[in-house]
Amino acid sequence: MAQVSPIKQSVKEMLTDNSVDSIYSYFITGSLKGTKGKLLYKKKASIRQLDGIEFSYQAEISGQTLIAYNQAVFLNDTLLNYVILSPEPMKKDDKKIRSFFDSFKLKISADDIRQDGSSALAYESGRVLAKIIFVVILLLIGGGIVFLIRKLVYRKRKKEWSEDDFK
Repeated sequence: MAQVSPIKQSVKEMLTDNSVDSIYSYFITGSLKGTKGKLLYKKKASIRQLDGIEFSYQAEISGQTLIAYNQAVFLNDTLLNYVILSPEPMKKDDKKIRSFFDSFKLKISADDIRQDGSSALAYESGRVLAKIIFVVILLLIGGGIVFLIRKLVYRKRKKEWSEDDFK
């Protein structure tokens, strides 16, 4: 089984050094809680030259005890996870597990892959900056209008009164 899950990070998570590791930890914790499973092993893994995670857990699913062998990788604000469910324990380096995990190919260039929250952070920063610029432009326009009105009123007053009025 394979699944794709979009991940939305908070600004706090985007700014922490271990945000990818925290995503993996949350994912594993969620998998275990959702199935009331028991973690058998967890290790960092290099998946297509990307920092990923490999873990296994045992759980009761539909009345049957199954062992889930997982590989997960976070890229471009998406978590890719692929799983083998087996009724019997298998070695971590079993040929069937390795061939299944190795069968997935990424059809994206290395330059287009991000494993951090940089795109989301850039988007949020750009959005905030755009709002600030919009407010500054409104203030400048409003200030310019006030300046022009005052200038015109001052000129009009100057023309209405002559020096004879002050003698």
